[in-house]
Amino acid sequence: MVEIARSPEGRRIFYGDTDVVDAVGALEHGLSGFQTAGQFRPDFDSHVMAIVIRAAIEAASPRLALDPGFDINNYASQIATTFHLATRIEDTP
Repeated sequence: MVEIARSPEGRRIFYGDTDVVDAVGALEHGLSGFQTAGQFRPDFDSHVMAIVIRAAIEAASPRLALDPGFDINNYASQIATTFHLATRIEDTP
């Protein structure tokens, strides 16, 4: 599974390249950048969101390995929807 974060220098971070604290920090940096650019809601805590995203990534691999009925495609779709809804800027009527 590929890590979805980049380092503050812009280098792609892959699972196993770094420890969890660094991966969360890099993801937090990216989320903050999207908030600053106005592409994500400004009112969520980017550190907490980074931890939650990282936890969702890490939870999938063991589940996939241990549960033959685990539907990784559905999991990925549901997680993507969850984080989209959590970070999107609401449309104004």
